[in-house]
Amino acid sequence: MQAFQHELGARSNTVAFVRKRAKEMLDKSEHDMTQQQAELIELTTMWDRVCKLSVNKQEKLEQAHKLVCVIKSLEFNLLCLETACLSVWMFMTSCYSEAIYSLSQAEDFHQKAQALLDWLASAERQLRYRGALPEEELPLLKQIEEHKVLKRPGKRTHHKVTCRILL
Repeated sequence: MQAFQHELGARSNTVAFVRKRAKEMLDKSEHDMTQQQAELIELTTMWDRVCKLSVNKQEKLEQAHKLVCVIKSLEFNLLCLETACLSVWMFMTSCYSEAIYSLSQAEDFHQKAQALLDWLASAERQLRYRGALPEEELPLLKQIEEHKVLKRPGKRTHHKVTCRILL
């Protein structure tokens, strides 16, 4: 389009010269020059129309170029937004996975703590049921052995709960 604008610019002087010379000839002529006058007006009108159309076309091309630049910018912004959304999604997926893992650990801890509480309640009932310590040695040793057996599951459960707390 710019080449066409340059060509019009180069022809502008020629058209101006032709118009000037034609006007001079029309002014000096003694014959009826109505037809030539009409042709000169038509030439001027057509030349002005071609120049206006050329300018309009150039403006439209410039607007189209600006729109293309805006579209490219929007494409880049959309790509950045897509990348940001993907990062957020990956972060949220990671958080969700960590939350699921934490929930699993919390449930495991709750089960182990409940088992320890159940054992403590059972041990307390058994100890109350037994009553006071016997004064004789054999029943006392038997009760001590029973107490050791009673403590074993509690020690294991206590150890599991302690390990879970330390994690």
